[in-house]
Formats: sequence, structure tokens, C-alpha cells
Amino acid sequence: MENQGQKKNPNKHLIISLSIIGAAVLVALIIAVVVIVSDLNNRIDGKNASELYASLESSVVSESNYSYTVQKIGKLMLFQNDGSIAREADIKNTEELRVDGSNLYYRKTITVDDITDTLEMTIIDGTAYICTKSTGEHDKFEKTQATSNNFRDSLTTIDSLIWDYDDLFKQSDPVETNGVYLIEMNKELALDDPAFIKAMKANAAVFIDDNITNEIERTLWKSCLKSFEAYDYDITYDGEGRPVSLSYGYAMGNGNMFVGDLAVTAGFEYGKAIISLPENVDYYN
Repeated sequence: MENQGQKKNPNKHLIISLSIIGAAVLVALIIAVVVIVSDLNNRIDGKNASELYASLESSVVSESNYSYTVQKIGKLMLFQNDGSIAREADIKNTEELRVDGSNLYYRKTITVDDITDTLEMTIIDGTAYICTKSTGEHDKFEKTQATSNNFRDSLTTIDSLIWDYDDLFKQSDPVETNGVYLIEMNKELALDDPAFIKAMKANAAVFIDDNITNEIERTLWKSCLKSFEAYDYDITYDGEGRPVSLSYGYAMGNGNMFVGDLAVTAGFEYGKAIISLPENVDYYN
């Protein structure tokens, strides 16, 4: 007769298997909870880094009172076959916008080499005061009936700051310091990605279009855009997910034919914009 102590328990292996499965499920649940909690902790006003970037412009212009200043500094150099410089352009572009309800103030200054052009516009109570200035020319003043909505759609300053690349801030986590949250671009995802290079070319082309007035030169500079390196991009947000500051830069080139660089900074404020009539208001007619 078989020893009773040697009889196998038919449910023993089943119990062990269920225990292993249960433990695995528990571990999976714990990991899922950690991932969810981590993702929630990495959100600002309910948005992750990519969602914040996608809504950057709308989060600013949806405010009734805001202001920002954007500065772009760039240099373009075209070389001849012997390595000498065939053409170069030093560019500084500054734009300032203040919005208070239906009133608006806008100023744009472009300096290319030694020539500076300025457009200054104030819109108050349905009247636009527009002043244009250029090096070596007389200032021009104009007054016309207009609302800020007539001009706001054409002021694409913020839009020109946004690179058309969906993965720019993917898997980037905010770092909180003194109530603001810094988010830096994910360079690993962008590395050697053709879509990223395409976005960089588009951004550089906008910069050239916006600052080079001669159409032939614009076409020439844009045809030189090929490679990009030393790129960086970071944004700080407040607790409501609105941008506070922004900076980016990159170097561009095309072998021994062309080199260039661009550095951009921007600062944003909310609830502090004040719009007033121009000091020389009598000059406008």
C-alpha cells in the first residue's frame, strides 16, 4: 500500500501558479499606479510638456491682459570657393507686444548690418497710431480707424517661436524652482530625425523671410539651409501653464558654403500691460 505521506496534492501546483500570477498582477498594478502618479506629478495645470508646448500661443492670447518681448539675434555667412566671405548679414530683431482688452501696443525693430527699420503701433479706443522709421529717412506718422482685432491675426510673433516638431518635449519633465517650471527639449528624440531637420529649416526660413527684404537674397539664404547642430530649447511656465520665459538657439550650415546661427529669447507677463497714447500724438494725421 502506498505511503499516505507520499501522496501528491493535486491542487498544490495550481495554488503555486495562482500565487505567482497574483503576485505578477499585483506588481503590474503597482507599476501602473506609479506611472500614473508620476505622470500626474509631471503635469502643470493638467497638461504634460508636449501639451503645454502645443497650447503655448493660445495660453497667452486667451488672456485679456498680457505682454511679451522677443529678441532674435542671428548671423549668416556665405563663402566663395577660396574660403573668403562672399556675403554676410548680422541681424537683430526685437518685437514687443502689450495687450489690454481691446487696446494694443506693438513695436518691431529690425537691424540688418547698419540699417534699422522700426514699426510702432498703438491702438486705443478704435484708433490706430502708426509710426514707421528707417535709418536715413524721415519718420512717417499715420492715424486711422482700426481695432486691435484688425491687426492681431497678422502678429504671428509667438507662432514663429514654435518649431513644428511633435516630439520636441516628449518625455520631458518639468523642474520646479521658485514657483516656475523649467522644461527642456528632448535632444535624444530629435537626433538625426528628418522631421526635426524639416522643422528647423522651416523655423530658419521664417527668420530669413522676416528680416531680409531683398527677395533674391531671401531665396539665396534659404537655399543654403541644410544641416543643424548645437540646438537647444527650453521654456519656463507658471503654475497655470502659461509661458514665463523661452529661449532657443541653433547653428546651421551647408558644408563649406554657408554657416549661420540664431539665438532667441522671450519673456511673458500677465495682468501688467498698460496702453497709453503716443507722446507725440499731434504728429499723427
